Amino acid sequence: MRALLFDLDGTLIDSAEDIAISAQRGFEEVGVVGVSREEVRAHLGLSLADLYRALCPDGDAARRERFIQAYRRHYAEHGTEHTSVYPGVEETLRALSHLRLGVATTKLTAVAEQVLAKMGLREHFQHVQGTDGFPPKPHPEVVRRALAALGSPAESAALVGDTDRDVLAARAAGVRAAAVTYGGWSRQRLAALAPDVLLDRFSDLVYWVGSNEGVPGVGGLGAGRGAGGGGAGFSTLMR
Repeated sequence: MRALLFDLDGTLIDSAEDIAISAQRGFEEVGVVGVSREEVRAHLGLSLADLYRALCPDGDAARRERFIQAYRRHYAEHGTEHTSVYPGVEETLRALSHLRLGVATTKLTAVAEQVLAKMGLREHFQHVQGTDGFPPKPHPEVVRRALAALGSPAESAALVGDTDRDVLAARAAGVRAAAVTYGGWSRQRLAALAPDVLLDRFSDLVYWVGSNEGVPGVGGLGAGRGAGGGGAGFSTLMR
């Protein structure tokens, strides 16, 4: 394996609360009341346009665009107030620094760059690819552009994400799909999609990459996990 791509929200960072709050503000600004944070959370991973269509299917394109702009204004000012990096992310990215690492997100590239910088993660990635004017996941374009920027062929890469859109985008782009079970979708729902691997902890990625490279425990992360301590918490569903 030569390259790893990562979804951002629900994979590297727990940003659900900030996204839900900004979406609520956006809906309120365009006169849509009563949308709960729980409803927004249930649709995490959608583009803003698709989120609007899911929760307010009125077919009003102008109103939808006002919602998107209102969301972006609020998120730009408050988007990381309740956001945190998931446990093990920074250590794992350092352990995998021998690979080409990139981000492939539904966020705009500029927004993703800002969030990664604020969360102290930007330095770990050779490229950040947002969804700028082309179809979002599950369409594979964001994955293809990220791979092109990293100079990596699809057959030597994987996409790590937390929803069906990530798994489907990975398949469509011809890369392996690694699904984390702590983000937007449950382990059961993700397992039904048969990704290449299910990861209960982000740090389990090291073991999966090592198993594909023939070097278990790359970088020594998680030393001592084995007899008596439980093995790596991942399940390989198919190769």
